[in-house]
Amino acid sequence: MQSQTQRIFETPQEIRETRRQQVAKAVSECASTLPNHISQLDSLLSAPAVDLARVTRIISCDSDFTGLLLSLASTELFNARSCGVTISQAVVLFGSERLRALALACACMKYAGRGLSHAERHQLWQHSFLTAALSERTARQVGYPESGQAYLAGLLHDIGRLPLLFVARQGKSAGSVLPVDWQDSLSAERNCFGADHCEVGRAIAAAWNLSPNLIDAIEHHHSPSCAKHDTGLAEVVAAGDRYADLLSPVVVEAVGDAPTRKADAMDALLRICVPNLPADDATGLTNLSQDEQFDEDLMARPLN
Repeated sequence: MQSQTQRIFETPQEIRETRRQQVAKAVSECASTLPNHISQLDSLLSAPAVDLARVTRIISCDSDFTGLLLSLASTELFNARSCGVTISQAVVLFGSERLRALALACACMKYAGRGLSHAERHQLWQHSFLTAALSERTARQVGYPESGQAYLAGLLHDIGRLPLLFVARQGKSAGSVLPVDWQDSLSAERNCFGADHCEVGRAIAAAWNLSPNLIDAIEHHHSPSCAKHDTGLAEVVAAGDRYADLLSPVVVEAVGDAPTRKADAMDALLRICVPNLPADDATGLTNLSQDEQFDEDLMARPLN
């Protein structure tokens, strides 16, 4: 009762500052509270010389992560369509930085996901995988040389949403209800939490010591022209993110029987995200996003 009474007399600025501190705490815990095997994996993959045998043994102890790693390694993402890829081969295909980022992202999703509903976890994870798939395809279409990096950046682009969702759910349990549209824009997030998911994502990525290019793409996937290290990577992730939003069930239902309107919207968004893209490439990407059926097992698989 006392806490509810205190909230009544708090100013909006004080409430926002409280949430900002809660988000900062969640970021710290998300970045530092890792399962023992992920911490060991992180240390091994950060070393100048990677011990492949030890890395393989650690990964094999986590069935969820092993399944995801082998699924990704067996796709066109790494030009290895064989279904017989082993864990050690997948580790070599991924490389230490990509493998670190994937392991940390999965651990972070599992940790923060404990405080989220199943629907929230599923929606975020599904959007992340869809954005990753679309970012990789966009990279190939526009000639960006690191399609694997584009996939990983797409997978991680919304990692900053986790602490915001976590704090929002905590506040709801305590009787502090956020506006229903708080996720609609970056400015709405900043009004509620004192930071948006791009800033929070940058903080997490920096705490993980990810590469400047990945940090840049995570921070600027809503404003790729502001990227400082690799504008091309930020552009393809921005395009993947916008496409993923347009392909969501809600948008598809709203568009109804108007495929032309949907194609026009995709084309317009692509030209904003990748302004120097030739017209033929833009048309090809729009058609690809409409026609291709993505691998549901790869995109929507939740890590419980």
